[in-house]
Amino acid sequence: MLFRSPYLRGMAEACESIIAEDSDRKKIIDYMGVGMASIMEDDVTLRAQFLELLPRILNFFEDEKQKWDSEEKEELSERYQCAIDYYKSRIYLWNEGA
Repeated sequence: MLFRSPYLRGMAEACESIIAEDSDRKKIIDYMGVGMASIMEDDVTLRAQFLELLPRILNFFEDEKQKWDSEEKEELSERYQCAIDYYKSRIYLWNEGA
């Protein structure tokens, strides 16, 4: 990295740590991944707020998938299934004590 400033270098590393490759090999912001968990590790309040949102996020994904299933919109249903799979693949990082 070309950053001389320790602050800028740290910010660049933090940003880089939350970018991942999805199952379709596209870059995503891995908001439930190891990098984000590490960033939130020391901020108890922020982590608690995020933990509070997690069940609502899954409920939204499941509700949307069910909606698109009932309307027989396969492409949209598959997108929400991918979101559900992503969530389930990362939730272990956010269990209490993780």
